[in-house]
Amino acid sequence: MELDKYIVAREKKDNPATHCNISDDEIVRKFDLLIKNGDYHEAAKMAATTPKNILRTLQTLQKFHEAVPQATYPLGIYFNTLLEQGSLNKYESLELCRPALVQGKKQLIEKLISENKLECSEELGDLVKQYDVNLALSIYLQGSLPDKVYRSLRDVVEVISDAVERIKIPVK
Repeated sequence: MELDKYIVAREKKDNPATHCNISDDEIVRKFDLLIKNGDYHEAAKMAATTPKNILRTLQTLQKFHEAVPQATYPLGIYFNTLLEQGSLNKYESLELCRPALVQGKKQLIEKLISENKLECSEELGDLVKQYDVNLALSIYLQGSLPDKVYRSLRDVVEVISDAVERIKIPVK
C-alpha cells in the first residue's frame, strides 16, 4: 500500500509526498489523521512540503484553527513551519495578520513583508490599512496594485492637508 511507503519515508525524515506515488486523496487522509492524532508538527511539515501545495488551502487553515491546543498553539505551529519553508499564500497571510494586528504586533508584519514572507494582496492591504496606512501602502506597492497605491497616497495627502488647516494660527 502506498500509505505504508509514506510512513516508511517519514521515518527516514524524507519528504514522502514528493518521492512516493501517492494520490492527493491519500495525502489528505494522512494529513487528517495527523491532525486528529494531535501531531501538528508533522501535519504542518506535510502541508508545507506536499507537491502542488495541495494542502495549502482554506480547509487546512480551518483544521489548524479548530485543532485543540495542547502545549502549543496548532495554528502557530503551522505558520512557523510554512515560514521556515518559504512564504505564505494569500489566505495564510491574511489569517496570520488578523490576530497580529489586533494584538498590536505591527512589527511582525513589517518584518515578514521585508523578508517577502507574505503575499501582498489587495485584501491584506485593506486589512492593514485599518491599523496603519503607511504599512498598507507598502503592501500595495509590493503587491503591484497601482490603483490602491494612488488612493492611499491621496488619503495620506488629505489627512496631512486637514492637519495643516487645523494647526494654522489665525493672523491678527
